[in-house]
Amino acid sequence: MLRPDGGVGLEDSAFLRALDPSAALPFLEGYVASMRIVFLTGAVVSLAAFVIAAWRVPDLTLSDE
Repeated sequence: MLRPDGGVGLEDSAFLRALDPSAALPFLEGYVASMRIVFLTGAVVSLAAFVIAAWRVPDLTLSDE
């Protein structure tokens, strides 16, 4: 979308619907590739945090019975 100052607003992806599918394909592939990296990095960080937390939790007995 064009801004009033003549620039292009890339925050809004609605312009991809108006583009020719062959022109929009590189934008969509780049978006999918970047989101894949973000989600895989988040999964690795979450798994590492879970392993560290599970390793650090002490083994306590809840009762003496």
